[in-house]
Amino acid sequence: MDDNRFQLARERRSPLDVNHERHEQQKATETHGTSGSFRERHRGDSVAIFLVKALASSEVEKWDNSAYVGAAVEAHLELVEESTQWQSPLFPFVRFIKSHPSWTDLPVRTAFQVTEDALLKLGKRTGRQNLPVLWERLLNVTHDDAEAEFLGAWDKIRYLAGSDALENAFQLASNRPLALPNALAEQRPEIYSQFVSVCGWLHVLNFGGNILLPVERLGELLTVSPMTVSRLRKWALEDRFLSHERAHVRGKLATEFRFIAQERFPVLSHQI
Repeated sequence: MDDNRFQLARERRSPLDVNHERHEQQKATETHGTSGSFRERHRGDSVAIFLVKALASSEVEKWDNSAYVGAAVEAHLELVEESTQWQSPLFPFVRFIKSHPSWTDLPVRTAFQVTEDALLKLGKRTGRQNLPVLWERLLNVTHDDAEAEFLGAWDKIRYLAGSDALENAFQLASNRPLALPNALAEQRPEIYSQFVSVCGWLHVLNFGGNILLPVERLGELLTVSPMTVSRLRKWALEDRFLSHERAHVRGKLATEFRFIAQERFPVLSHQI
């Protein structure tokens, strides 16, 4: 976890504020040969993972609304930029908004108003206080489209960021899949790469600890049978992606695994 980001939240400053400040500094120094955006210079960091962890640990309850919404904007843009799947323009952002523990049960109109109040506060810090301009500037949507997307997505969100580790790992695996060696990929079914990716990102979200890989739940997410999930787990053990940490005890303890291939995927090593 990047401790500097938690410090920003404690100081009631969002990552978006720092992004803006550095962007302004960058523009001021471009004539002297400085180049590369804030996101490019921090490509190893993931705002989405940072925010999911902050939600899981309840750290976000220490933030003010604008700090949280600023982080949600950056996490949304990161996921949209990296996603290879179609999704509605604001769905990741709305999901992060609904995942805030104080906003989950709000009526959608109230949640939208809270979000816009936070955006206005962000805009005040950066000299922009016009809502239509802020929606377009920060999230690349018009105000009318944003309202329609927000109201349409709110009740469709089934899983909250930070509350369902497998769902979050599945989403990260879909957006940032791990590439297997070609020789190994040819020996395994296509779904195996996605399974390994889920294991890797679940390892990150669990701060490097043991992980649970329930066959029924994973089968739902991967749209395969529980038997296929069992085969995928067996192959991952054989290929040294997983180790077996604790055996299943009927009615008491689930089987625990550990992802042991972090060093084979540099993208993961930056996140813990």
